[in-house]
Amino acid sequence: CRYLQRIELNDAIEHIPVSCFNKCISLKEITIPTQCTSIDSFAFKYCISLTSIHIPLSVKKIQPGAFYGCHYLKKIEIENKEIEIGYDVFGECTSLEEIIIGNEKISQYPYEVNYHQMKQFETKGILCNNIVITREDVNEYGIEIINDERVYKIDDNCFRDNNELIEIII
Repeated sequence: CRYLQRIELNDAIEHIPVSCFNKCISLKEITIPTQCTSIDSFAFKYCISLTSIHIPLSVKKIQPGAFYGCHYLKKIEIENKEIEIGYDVFGECTSLEEIIIGNEKISQYPYEVNYHQMKQFETKGILCNNIVITREDVNEYGIEIINDERVYKIDDNCFRDNNELIEIII
């Protein structure tokens, strides 16, 4: 779907499957149907031309990585304030400036993010308290980030191939 720019899905669609529009690099506009209840993992991964998206009230769950790598995504509006959002949904969305959930611009992101994403959100005035430390985070910021009180979880393989680590006290 390299040249696909616009998608209008049929109202009967109840979920957007895993990697459905992955790497649709020209996609600028998507209309999510009001019957849709979930957006699966990596559904819009690397849709780098998306700048904004509106998620209707019917969507109850957005799976991990659904919008990963949407570098130019600036604004996301989610109508359902009770939505369940998976880990790293907006990972590498480096232009994301505004997240609106239930008609309210959020300043506190209550879902899981990696340390790098937390740092990026902080520059936009969005605070995060559920941080998952990844191997990439340790490589970029050093082992001492594990002491950050906002760390919620240590990801699989976080300390893989670390030849400097002698002791961990949790």
